[in-house]
Amino acid sequence: MTQKNEKLTQHFIPDLDQTGQQPIIEVADDPGPGGCHHRYRVYQSDENPFFVVGDINFQNGPVNNGQFNGVTEEVLLAVLIDRYESHQDGPFKCSFNHVVLEHLKQAMSVAHKRTKDRLLRAVEGDFKP
Repeated sequence: MTQKNEKLTQHFIPDLDQTGQQPIIEVADDPGPGGCHHRYRVYQSDENPFFVVGDINFQNGPVNNGQFNGVTEEVLLAVLIDRYESHQDGPFKCSFNHVVLEHLKQAMSVAHKRTKDRLLRAVEGDFKP
């Protein structure tokens, strides 16, 4: 499990030196009650950690009366699906983007099934498995 201030490197291409070529993603909080982190900071590089590209804040706790305090995983998937669909509709259409898009759509479908299952079991919004 990742810890606060740990840097994520899953976006780096294996076996390719990308020093200074990829932004740094840092876990910005301790895990919450569900075991997940809720805040991530993306910045330019280790040499320039004060140039923040953006922060990602996830929903922390249940949604109360439609009031969100952060994005959900499904929101990020929707953004990525839109971007890859746009790539496929534009000059960057390729088989690699097609495969990524199909996997993102599959991930969204599974996430929806998970939520439906939780709703049917009346545990959505609770800290229950």
